[in-house]
Amino acid sequence: MVEGAILNAPGEAFALRWENIHLNGSGGLVQVTEGKTKAARRMLPLVPLVYATLKARWENTGKPEDGWLFPSESREGHLNKDTAKDQHRLAIERVNTKAKENKQRELKPFVPTS
Repeated sequence: MVEGAILNAPGEAFALRWENIHLNGSGGLVQVTEGKTKAARRMLPLVPLVYATLKARWENTGKPEDGWLFPSESREGHLNKDTAKDQHRLAIERVNTKAKENKQRELKPFVPTS
């Protein structure tokens, strides 16, 4: 991976579309198309773990050619900061419900960081 070639914020990841993911069989690129500056719009090489993860997601979702990588029922049609917080809150609640049922310690709520 090129040094510094990373997504700068969760919002960049949430707004990815399949048409901007380029998988070539052994690696690939992510094309960031949104940004306030020309430098914010860029191509990023995929490290092997990210490539494998995106390829598996692509295959498991029927090999889409377009659409949101992380769709949701939000107003924007994809995960965003608020939907991610909601997902996190619901996950903590599910874990703690099981912990209570099994008389185990509950997970204390925490704020995910980017």
